[in-house]
Amino acid sequence: MTGSDLGDVIGWHAAPHVAPWRPGEPDLAAARRKYLPWIRGEHPNHLSVVLADGRACGYAWHYRVGDHRDYALATGEPDAVGFDVVIGDATACGPDLAPAMLREYLRQVVLKAHPDARRLVSSPPTGEAETIRALTAAGFAPLRDITVFDGEPAETLLLLTIGG
Repeated sequence: MTGSDLGDVIGWHAAPHVAPWRPGEPDLAAARRKYLPWIRGEHPNHLSVVLADGRACGYAWHYRVGDHRDYALATGEPDAVGFDVVIGDATACGPDLAPAMLREYLRQVVLKAHPDARRLVSSPPTGEAETIRALTAAGFAPLRDITVFDGEPAETLLLLTIGG
């Protein structure tokens, strides 16, 4: 991802199927403040644009769970690699394509960046049923619900063990 992709990020956040899960997401100036440090490598999260048939349709990020203290405590998985995906263009990736897209992102990006990873985690909001179904279809097992920060919505922690 580059800074020129942030306009798309704002648009993807405004998509009707994304907006309920991303309330109060930033305008372009706030997106620059939040994401440019990630893009420049000044933050432990690593961003990528997600492509479907060569067309940008969303973005994803990955990180070592242990680099995020509160998340590591909530998950109990400090040695795992975490990732999140936002597909803003719903026409690019329907329910049948989402698991394959997730597997390819993990194979082509996450596992190349973290070749020693043995456990991958993701934790979408508990109400985000489509994402949970896609992760399960991609091989993840739901473990439990977690809350990272007091007052924030619960998330469903899902785990994929590599080579196991």
